[in-house]
Amino acid sequence: MVTARSPLRVSLAGGGTDLPSYSSRHGGLVLSCAIDRYVGVTLFPREFDGRVRAATDSYDLCDGAHQHPNPMTRACLLRAGLRSGYQVASFSDVPSGSGLGGSAAFAVSLLHAAAPGALSRQALAEAASAVEIDDLGRAVGKQDHYMAAFGGVRLLRFHPSGRVAPDRLD
Repeated sequence: MVTARSPLRVSLAGGGTDLPSYSSRHGGLVLSCAIDRYVGVTLFPREFDGRVRAATDSYDLCDGAHQHPNPMTRACLLRAGLRSGYQVASFSDVPSGSGLGGSAAFAVSLLHAAAPGALSRQALAEAASAVEIDDLGRAVGKQDHYMAAFGGVRLLRFHPSGRVAPDRLD
């Protein structure tokens, strides 16, 4: 059983410049800080009948990750290679839709719990952003994913190439 938690964030300046529609042409710069509120995920690698049991915003039992009704949970499980035989529970200090980067914190936490220590913070942020941008087709930037993976106070530089530099500020 693995439990992981990721912080939520407050954007202080530059929010929106991380969106690919802007940053791919001009680059972007965001000042953001993680706060002491979290999204946590517990992953238990056993479900006796081989299904996926998940308690997130709702309680769901399905035959495999590909059938999970929550798009974010489904995409994270599939990206992590967790097809069946798992129990997942998530907990949050704030409700969904709070504007504090909760979906990114959930993705970072679940992907980290699926392979603790296997991915660098940068790779974890990129994998979590790929879930939302590529797998789910959401028009979001990467600020939330980087803050959930790195925490602290950061100056995030978004390069037109897609590279992100998460510079720590004291």
